[in-house]
Amino acid sequence: MSNLGDLGYRLRRFWYSGFSRGTILTTLIVGSNLAALDDTFALSRQGLATGHWWQLLSYGWLHSETLLIHILFNMLMVYNLGRELEWPLGPFRYLVLYLGSVVAAAGVWLLFDAHSQDAIEGASGAVFGLVAAFGFYDPKRILKVWVMLVIPLQMSARTLALLLIGFEALCQARGWLPEIGHLAHLGGALFGFLFIQLWKRRRPPVQPFNAYKSVPQPPGSS
Repeated sequence: MSNLGDLGYRLRRFWYSGFSRGTILTTLIVGSNLAALDDTFALSRQGLATGHWWQLLSYGWLHSETLLIHILFNMLMVYNLGRELEWPLGPFRYLVLYLGSVVAAAGVWLLFDAHSQDAIEGASGAVFGLVAAFGFYDPKRILKVWVMLVIPLQMSARTLALLLIGFEALCQARGWLPEIGHLAHLGGALFGFLFIQLWKRRRPPVQPFNAYKSVPQPPGSS
């Protein structure tokens, strides 16, 4: 019985400290994306026309089975940005931000890319939601960015967000990289920006994740 009690205590402590550090939902999102490689639930107009409304969310968990850099890049961004945002927002608001970005990305793509009969998949819309949210939640945070994975540059979170969103807007306007859903990326970014602005107006300022020096311990852990 003592072993079972110790195990239960360890699990409760892991769950509590994980939520306190803002990592549980982010880890679950990354893990579920890595496990979902079937393109059955990709978002398409044909699917929605037949009543498959779940595609508005399910497409965000699907990635190319041949282009592994797609899922690796997306999950790297989700893991790093998600850990920074889940702490101050809390698990519920963070989930609203992530899922809202997925749906907003789908909505903008469906609304403004009316002639496309292709299907889209991937978490990139949610990623851009996190990029915009983080860039305007902690705008002066200095980040090290590796251009082409080789050249290190330092810039603020807001500058990085504006560069990435601006590049997507330019690609959409000029027709560059047409195989990529730039409109979906912009839709996710718009939701992330609006969400974080609304939250900041209704809540007092909260320190960035890395400013917290300690994590509250669960009751009875001392």
